[in-house]
Amino acid sequence: PSACATAVAAAAAASRPDYLQIYEMWCAWLDIDEANFPLMQAAQMLMQGGEIGRSFIQFLVRGAEPQRGGVTSAALWTEDLALRRSCLAMQVACYAFAGPCAGSLEAKRLLGLVCLELLGGLQPRSRACSLHLCTVLQHLLGAHDREVFPVLLSCHAPFVLLRTIDQPGCSELLQALLLGCEALLPMLVPGCPVKP
Repeated sequence: PSACATAVAAAAAASRPDYLQIYEMWCAWLDIDEANFPLMQAAQMLMQGGEIGRSFIQFLVRGAEPQRGGVTSAALWTEDLALRRSCLAMQVACYAFAGPCAGSLEAKRLLGLVCLELLGGLQPRSRACSLHLCTVLQHLLGAHDREVFPVLLSCHAPFVLLRTIDQPGCSELLQALLLGCEALLPMLVPGCPVKP
């Protein structure tokens, strides 16, 4: 993680962080193997919000360049690498927003924005992995149902999920959202409630 520490220091040193520096920092972090990943440090960084949080969520949503992996970044981005980074980002997001450090006031302020971004990634023709997005949303529902449920309803989440019902995780999340029952999605945070 020495490259990660250098990238974090460079991003923190800038008075106004450059989005490419933050993107490169997250690339370095998300390329660390799962066994050595500094989960607590990443969760603390996410609690800062701002560009650091937005850039991180884009690794799940893949709605903007360079995380989208379009023509401009084709040499640096493969679908396998994007999926691997998205999978690790899903685990970090579940831990950060639904795990033990999620009770802070800063985390609760970020929940609405995170939900909006994740729902945006569930649009048709999105390059995001719907299973990863739905898993994070399920964790958010289980841990913060009073805050997350109204946000999802105001963003028309049931209709978004109906439009993408054939994508992995969407039907399970829709069932959990409408009926309040357990979704058959992976549980990544021990002790996190399953039902909203």
